[in-house]
Amino acid sequence: PRRACHFRASASQRAANVAIATARQQFARGEHEAAIVSLETLLRGAPASPGVSAEIQRLRTEQAQLAKDAAAAAQVQELVAQAEAEWKRGEVDAALASAERVLAQRPEEARALRVRDQARERLKDLADLADRRTRADQAVRRAVAFMASGAFVGFKAGEPNGHHLVNRSERPARFLVIGSRTPGDV
Repeated sequence: PRRACHFRASASQRAANVAIATARQQFARGEHEAAIVSLETLLRGAPASPGVSAEIQRLRTEQAQLAKDAAAAAQVQELVAQAEAEWKRGEVDAALASAERVLAQRPEEARALRVRDQARERLKDLADLADRRTRADQAVRRAVAFMASGAFVGFKAGEPNGHHLVNRSERPARFLVIGSRTPGDV
């Protein structure tokens, strides 16, 4: 009798092990719910099946984690698409912020890296342009303050700064231009 009991226990252990292995294969193929249901069916038929309850719990936990990971991946892809759309609309600051939110979650996301790098480069270009405009405005203010009746000004040859004079007074202005196209001429 003792041997028969041991034989039944090992047969039920083997059956449980086979069921667990089969369920794990189903789960690996993406048949998550089917794997769990097959183990629950076994457990209802043989409540003393060793390890089955623990395996059901493990598979449910893994299924929940996979669902959470899939939702996070979908959210990242949505943010990447948003960053790319903002970039296309010319919303550089917004595109950079969206790309950086993606990269906080997934530092290797190639599309977000590309948007971030493009946005940073564009912001740098805009800052350089703003700096050049500021310097040009300052130069104009200095020149405007400097120019008065009888004044003179010299422009360095070859400078691409759009040499020109603007008369902002109410009276006509006259000016004389002296120079040549000789290289090095002032």
